[in-house]
Amino acid sequence: MAVGKSATAPRWGILGLLFAISAVTYIDRVNISVTARQMMPAYGLTDQDMGYIFSAFVFGYALCQIPGG
Repeated sequence: MAVGKSATAPRWGILGLLFAISAVTYIDRVNISVTARQMMPAYGLTDQDMGYIFSAFVFGYALCQIPGG
């Protein structure tokens, strides 16, 4: 262990990364739900297609919540 560095320093870095990942996935999930009605006609998506897209974001959000504890 280097002089002047505590064992908790890497833990704070990991915690910061986990927080950043969780924040980005949350922002993505919120933004896509707000813009869904404009995206559907623009890309020719059905309600079922949007359901798949929402599910993909929810799975990503959930996966980041597991290690974030």
